[in-house]
Amino acid sequence: MPEFDVPVLTGEANEGLFADLLAHMRQRGISVDFEPKPHMDPGIKGYYSQAGIWVRPEEAKAQQLKTFLHEVAHYYSKGVFRIPRADAETIAESAAFVVGTGQEGAGKQPRRHTPGFNRDN
Repeated sequence: MPEFDVPVLTGEANEGLFADLLAHMRQRGISVDFEPKPHMDPGIKGYYSQAGIWVRPEEAKAQQLKTFLHEVAHYYSKGVFRIPRADAETIAESAAFVVGTGQEGAGKQPRRHTPGFNRDN
């Protein structure tokens, strides 16, 4: 699979989508943590494990939401596919992009593309 750069998002997020996703995951019994982890590699924006989802709180709200969507995609695809990690990351990133842009998740204003993915930027 080809590799591509994934930009770090800045700015605000769709708070409704954020709150709905948080409530949905907690309803499913998945803990979601936004506590700082200073020992964690700063390049890691979040992760999903059996213990739950962690999202780096120091990031901008738009990046937090995108990371949260990415980790939720890992939750839903866990055990469905037996694929290499790189492919799983591509699927999770793609799901975050589709859901985030489809629900105006990348920012307050409706937009067709996440900043950095729009060819006009």
